[in-house]
Amino acid sequence: MTTDIYQVGLTLFRLINGIGLIREHRDRMGVTEFERLKTLGRVPAQKDCMPFAGREIRRIISRATNPDPSQRFQSALEMRRALERINHHGYWDTEPSGGLFGALGQYNFTFGTGKSKRGLAMAAYRENIRSGRTTKVLKFCCSGLSPVALEKLQRSYLCAVVEGEI
Repeated sequence: MTTDIYQVGLTLFRLINGIGLIREHRDRMGVTEFERLKTLGRVPAQKDCMPFAGREIRRIISRATNPDPSQRFQSALEMRRALERINHHGYWDTEPSGGLFGALGQYNFTFGTGKSKRGLAMAAYRENIRSGRTTKVLKFCCSGLSPVALEKLQRSYLCAVVEGEI
């Protein structure tokens, strides 16, 4: 039964992150290293999850794919109940052009990135759906960022919308 739970956890991971991500990891690492990391619980890694998945989804995937079967959900019903308890406030979707947009309550969220004088920059925006007024979300606007810091800021912004913390 816990083998089935593991497979459902992988399927959930693939649905959220793209079906090819696991295959890409295996091809990049090689089968032997991939299987070794899998037995250690490092594949799939929580950090590989798209940030808009939310903490609860990442925890469910981690538990379902735990290398120790006794640490996984012990039944499909237990896993289903964990999924049912998730209460995402907002969500992110893709525009036809490929860009992301978020939605939370009466607001839509977007962001842009680019170069600044001393590194990279990100500007985050919130649009009131009713009035059409757009304002910056200053907490998530920053310049002079390294690529790692930019990725961290983007992840924080995406999660804040999903978790309703904005």
